Amino acid sequence: MSRSSHEGSDYAAGLPDKVTVPLGAEVRVPLRSAAGAGYVWQVICPAQDREVAAATIELENPPLQKHPPSNLPSAATLVILGRKIGKASCKLRLVRPWSLATPLVEKDMELEVTR
Repeated sequence: MSRSSHEGSDYAAGLPDKVTVPLGAEVRVPLRSAAGAGYVWQVICPAQDREVAAATIELENPPLQKHPPSNLPSAATLVILGRKIGKASCKLRLVRPWSLATPLVEKDMELEVTR
């Protein structure tokens, strides 16, 4: 199930429902940042699925602080590594750490590792 509020639909736009990864290779999916509003991306995969594919979020260095301060976002990337041939599923969420129960974006994603 994928869920996003009207505001969150911009952040979910372009996110794939399925990602195919060659065994031993890495696929990178850029994520739109909402860090200026306190949101962070998280990826949740069941333990048995992590044997098939490792999914992590990488953050680039945030922009240098200027005077006056700004809330420019830092880029985030979903990184998927194919570990074992098979299928896995993960949930991608854009949440505020103090409000985990109400994500701006929640998207189920199927991962398939192939030869």
